[in-house]
Amino acid sequence: MEKEIKEIQDKLDALKLKYEQSKQPFKDGDVVEHCMGAVVKIVNYKEGKGYGLNNGIWGIRDCWSFKNSPHDWQLSTPKKWLEVCTKEAEKRGLVKKCTIDFGKFRHILTDDNYYVSEQGLFCDGMGYILMQNGIWATVLHKDKTLDELFEDYITDGSYLGYSDIPKHIKDNPEAYLKAIQNHIKALQNLKK
Repeated sequence: MEKEIKEIQDKLDALKLKYEQSKQPFKDGDVVEHCMGAVVKIVNYKEGKGYGLNNGIWGIRDCWSFKNSPHDWQLSTPKKWLEVCTKEAEKRGLVKKCTIDFGKFRHILTDDNYYVSEQGLFCDGMGYILMQNGIWATVLHKDKTLDELFEDYITDGSYLGYSDIPKHIKDNPEAYLKAIQNHIKALQNLKK
């Protein structure tokens, strides 16, 4: 009788394990940490797609193991993700006083107050994109003087275009002018 109970218990344990493994422990948008140190934001759980840091190298991949080996992964914290993204931004030179390019957006970073959202890593009160969906902005200038950066800002229309400012501000000339003035003040404060 004990042998039969043991067999039934073993079968129940095996079914329980199979059930636990069949559940999806993570979802799209989760940030997870691997037991060997990788930190990844999941883009598509079912396809193993995500982006993040693994062995000191940033990557966008479609073969992360969080689906096939969930026992090697655990949920990460927003603080850890911000720390990982901030260190990567600094490593890439995306710091205060540099000029960056992200597609059609060019900006001078006036501070290094980083924050993360669902879409990526941002900086400054204007919400400049430093990284979006795993893709990083490019540093255009980091060796210019503040006077040179300020002159670029004033003379280059791509900085004043503010194509990333919300429509309700663009449609309101006073709000648009105020946004530009606030950014120029921030640039002037860099010179102090």
